[in-house]
Amino acid sequence: MSLLATISTAAVASYAFLSSVHKSAQALYALRSDAPLPPYDRVDADALPSVDVIVPCFNEDPRTLAACLKSIASQDYPG
Repeated sequence: MSLLATISTAAVASYAFLSSVHKSAQALYALRSDAPLPPYDRVDADALPSVDVIVPCFNEDPRTLAACLKSIASQDYPG
């Protein structure tokens, strides 16, 4: 077995192992717990950052773009 084949086999095996560990960790953390949620604290509107909205479009239907911009303008984010 050549060095390249050995390294490739090790790389694929490492990827498979890390992928299975990652999926297992996702499944573990996704399990439903019966722990109560932390108390909800109101956020001061002055502490929220401002938001820039970028709408990428090219040759879009003007009605679709108008609906998109109307939806963005109707947001109630206080930041």
